[in-house]
Amino acid sequence: MDGSIVDLVDWRKADAGDAYYSPAGTVHALGPGLTVLEVQQNSDVTYRLYDYGRPRELHLDKGIDAARSDLVIEKVREREIDQVRSIAVAGPKFTVERWRSGAGTFDATDAEPAWLIPIKGTIAADGQALVAPDVWIAEGRAAVEVGPDSELLVAYEGTRLRAVA
Repeated sequence: MDGSIVDLVDWRKADAGDAYYSPAGTVHALGPGLTVLEVQQNSDVTYRLYDYGRPRELHLDKGIDAARSDLVIEKVREREIDQVRSIAVAGPKFTVERWRSGAGTFDATDAEPAWLIPIKGTIAADGQALVAPDVWIAEGRAAVEVGPDSELLVAYEGTRLRAVA
C-alpha cells in the first residue's frame, strides 16, 4: 500500500496511434495524458493493485493470483489490408482495424456486431455523423465514410476479417 509497486512496472513510452496487445493477467497502468481503447471480454472483473491515492478498493490477493509474470508485451506492428484499412491490433478473440480516408460498406449482424470508434476528423455511418469520444455499435450493414485526414477504429469479435464492399 506504500506505492512501491510503481517501481516494478515496465513503463513504456506511448505515442498517438500506438497499439499494444496485453493478454488477460497483464498488470498494467496508464500514465497521464493518454486516451486508451481497451478491448476486453465483457466482464465486471477489475483487480486494482494500486490506485495513485484514489479512494477506491484495492484487490491485492486476487490481483496477484490473477497476474501473469511470463508475458513480454511489445508494440504491435500495424498490417495493411488495403489503401483504407489496416489491422491495428488482433488478439486471439478480437480484431481492431484502423480506417483512414475512404468509404465502404461494413458487414455486421446482431450476432456479430462491430464497434465504430471515431478518433479524429469527419466520419459518418449510414449518414449519421460519428464524433469522438462516442462509440457507434453496428448490428447490420453499415455504410461508413471516413473523410480526408480522418481516422476510425473498428473493433469486432474474432479474427476473421469482415467483408467490406
